[in-house]
Amino acid sequence: MAVCDADYKFTFVDIGAPGSRSDGGVFSDTQFARDLDSGAFRLPPDAFLPGSTTLFPNFIVGDEAFPLKSYIMRPYPGQYLDHQKRVFNYRLSRARRIIENCFGILAAKWRIFFTPIHTSLEKRNVPAPTDTWDRINRLGANNYTIEVKKLRDTLCIYLNGIGKVPWQNDIVNRQ
Repeated sequence: MAVCDADYKFTFVDIGAPGSRSDGGVFSDTQFARDLDSGAFRLPPDAFLPGSTTLFPNFIVGDEAFPLKSYIMRPYPGQYLDHQKRVFNYRLSRARRIIENCFGILAAKWRIFFTPIHTSLEKRNVPAPTDTWDRINRLGANNYTIEVKKLRDTLCIYLNGIGKVPWQNDIVNRQ
């Protein structure tokens, strides 16, 4: 599990979870996630979205395995989304490519990362089955607040308006 910045620099790495676990489940077990939730770790201060007067919190980009939080933006769920939400999901997907590229750069530099590393986790790191099911239920519900939903909607409106890029509609319409 890793987080990187827009310059392809890893800013957080957690090693030691089985590959079969979802990214959201792995993330929720990290000290980093607990610190974000408790407020012990703060992302950079809110900033204006470029070209606008909308003050917006800095956030981590995640996929559908992650919970929607004020500090994690995830795609809109569902298959039958309106055009604006499809644009939002596309733009979020493009942003997620940065971390994928980071791992590609890492594997290209250190070829060992192209193959699975066969090792076992220490027993103390493997959660008991009841803990696992509790965590799955909590993550699966993805309960979020109205305020966080409004944040995602605000970003969606921005990416379809002032923050629009010329090719986004063509790409989304082709999909």
